Amino acid sequence: MELSGIDAVNFSKKITVTYGGSEITLSVLDYCGIVLKDGSGAGNAMQTLAKTLIVYHQNAVDFFGKTN
Repeated sequence: MELSGIDAVNFSKKITVTYGGSEITLSVLDYCGIVLKDGSGAGNAMQTLAKTLIVYHQNAVDFFGKTN
């Protein structure tokens, strides 16, 4: 997974991803929620990444303010 061009304060902003001929619209925080949901099948490393992204976003909003 690569997050490029998305400021941490904008992790709640919806983006559209095209994959396998389908379009998926969600935010980084939506994705984190899916990864952390019971039964998602995500491994420990992905769950740790999701938790880290959530904390990173909150710290960025606290420091820089909300921009979206």
